Amino acid sequence: FKIEDCEVNGYHENIEYFVKSTGCTDFMPSGYISGLTFNFECNAPYGFSEQESNTFVCNGSTKISINNTSDELFQDYYPTIIVKGTSTGEVTFINNKYPENPMKINIKNGQTLIIDCQNGNINDNTNTFDYETDTNLIWLRLVHGHNNITISGNCTGEIQCRYVRKVGI
Repeated sequence: FKIEDCEVNGYHENIEYFVKSTGCTDFMPSGYISGLTFNFECNAPYGFSEQESNTFVCNGSTKISINNTSDELFQDYYPTIIVKGTSTGEVTFINNKYPENPMKINIKNGQTLIIDCQNGNINDNTNTFDYETDTNLIWLRLVHGHNNITISGNCTGEIQCRYVRKVGI
């Protein structure tokens, strides 16, 4: 469910809520069907910004900057990373805010990993990823504000972020 703002001044932004449809009925204000009424259930205490994607191509080393604009000012944000190996080897993600905690993964050429840093879950298109040997179980996290991420290895991908919006607070 998405609330869009018609303002053009840039002050407001669109907010997305994740909901489940619980029903649909005919809308009949004058005895004739004029439309549909949908019922939704939303159990999230807040909404989210639209998804932001930060793409990268890494042949050895590259840097990207991500601005965490979450309304959670004092909590780290854990993004989703989609990474595809362009050769077999180790890929490392280092946030300049946490240089002592690099995220390391071993990836194969052509292998695509979807890394849910929030839940510590890695999906693999080849079903060969092994948590015991292919990761150090440290997850990329972002502090509020600007984060400079250094990526080392041979891969392409994107870091996806969807920030908390505390509407009305």
